[in-house]
Amino acid sequence: MTATAQLEGTSAPEFVPPVPHDLGDTGLPSSLIEQLLLKILYFRGETIGRDLANGIGLRFSLIESMTDFFRRQKLVEVKASLGMGSISSVFALSDTGRKVARDYLDNNQYIGPAPVPLWQYSEAVQAQKLKDGWLTKEMLQRAYRHMVVSDAVFGQLGPALNSGKSCLIYGQPGNGKTYLVEALVNLDSPLIYVPYAIEYQGQIIQLFDPIYHQVAERVAESLSALSGDFAYDGRWVRCKRPFIMTGGELSLEMLDLSYN
Repeated sequence: MTATAQLEGTSAPEFVPPVPHDLGDTGLPSSLIEQLLLKILYFRGETIGRDLANGIGLRFSLIESMTDFFRRQKLVEVKASLGMGSISSVFALSDTGRKVARDYLDNNQYIGPAPVPLWQYSEAVQAQKLKDGWLTKEMLQRAYRHMVVSDAVFGQLGPALNSGKSCLIYGQPGNGKTYLVEALVNLDSPLIYVPYAIEYQGQIIQLFDPIYHQVAERVAESLSALSGDFAYDGRWVRCKRPFIMTGGELSLEMLDLSYN
């Protein structure tokens, strides 16, 4: 399930992960979500229903039946309530609930927002691919505004980057090749949505890495005190497109055939 939203001043729609309206929209088995809820409660201790929903990245209405089930099974206790329904109740694990949560932790130690199925992530990757011709000369000039670059260099660099393929920058040592490439991190490329984790065949793989993903907005930041209306799926985080740079040395001898 995917969704798009029109960006102001652009002709191309932006991919926006839609908010799940029921458990079927998440693409996940309910047992996996139940395990995550118990593990979150195990580490957080007493937690308000709204915060529990935000912690797993889903509306409280999607997990309310699960909290009721936990209470009937004596896995969770309600310590207090603010008088606004289950969303304002303070939940805590019972002794039995803590034992069950520890068993789940032995199987998988991931704790955080619910994962996204691999097929949903694959669709999102395709929807967020940079389109042909996304890079303009004005974007390059803004990225290189801190240095002097000739139009001839822009004329070579722009088409090479727009091709979406590997390019080779060569020259004498110390002539600014690395400095030229490092400036590309300043490109104002469209923001993307990255899931906190993905799920495949029952296994949870953490994907979001705060080292490489610069957060622009988390869905919980747009919520009011007791609002359950997400702007987009809370299992995703909006961030800058990752820019990962590696380097190495290439000499003429490395291009020659040699006997091993």
